[in-house]
Amino acid sequence: MVPCFAVWHASSIRVRGWLQRRGSGVLLPFAGAGGLLKYQDLKVSALIDPVRGAGKSSTNVSTQRSELMKKLNNKVVVITGAGSGIGRALAKELAARGCRLALSDVNETGLRETAELCDASEIRTYRLDVSDRDGIYAHADQVAKDFGVVNMVINNAGVALSASVREMTDEDFKWVMDIDFWGVTHGSRAFLPHLIASGDGHLVNISSVFGLIGVPKQSAYNAAKFAVRGFTEALRQEMKLEKQPVAVSCVHPGGIRTNIANSARMGKSENAEAQRKGFDKIAVTTPEKAARTIVKGILKDESRILVGPDAWGIDVINRVLGSAYQPLVERFSRKNLYL
Repeated sequence: MVPCFAVWHASSIRVRGWLQRRGSGVLLPFAGAGGLLKYQDLKVSALIDPVRGAGKSSTNVSTQRSELMKKLNNKVVVITGAGSGIGRALAKELAARGCRLALSDVNETGLRETAELCDASEIRTYRLDVSDRDGIYAHADQVAKDFGVVNMVINNAGVALSASVREMTDEDFKWVMDIDFWGVTHGSRAFLPHLIASGDGHLVNISSVFGLIGVPKQSAYNAAKFAVRGFTEALRQEMKLEKQPVAVSCVHPGGIRTNIANSARMGKSENAEAQRKGFDKIAVTTPEKAARTIVKGILKDESRILVGPDAWGIDVINRVLGSAYQPLVERFSRKNLYL
């Protein structure tokens, strides 16, 4: 995995001067993580969505969140990739909030460990390979049969690949797309009828900050995560236009302290050990913190949930600079990826 936070940090400290040299006249209200937190405090979402943000007192917002949190109790939540990382942390967080859990993973040992860590009123585990389309549809029907209803689905399972376009094999490219893209889309489509039938559904698809910007040697991962973002944002609009009782959220985590870098596949010229050590150093957000952020976003029915200060930074750089973010990423990549 390319270190997301390092991309953000290395570039953000140069953004102000970079923009001034080009006569943009646009200045970012921050130049590092501390300023980034101030940016979040501005509640930019209220400015972007005035209908949602206008006229809400802090008391009303607090009351609404409390009511939403109560609604999680006894809800049936499906989580793929629950054997470790964000999936495990989400399972623990939602179990603590009274949810009934349907957890799946290809790693049965990790899945059992997750189940043992969860204090849920009802929890069932399923071995599932999300690259198996028919298996996903069968899984959706089985979960609905076992629990009687499905209220929330979190398509979290994912893998990573670090390789240039010229070096990556067709097999590795397909491996990433089958899990990171098709696993999410088949999971969404298989469970959608059950979410609609619940009368109170929520679909949550995990993309990445690499679904916001392109990064060298992450072309396959970028392709999958950009596709997840587009698919999910389109589906959210469809549900609203069709007046279906299903909320849809797309999650963009930054660097999270999980095993995804350790289990990633690498191109033949990649220094796997160096990349993994580098990722461990700059992954600034714990899975537990990520899970809390995601659940908070779900409760607020956010369309885009950014996880971690690096995710916020990358999102803002992309919004402010547009395609002009690329020279910043190239500068970082030249120093750190093309040694």
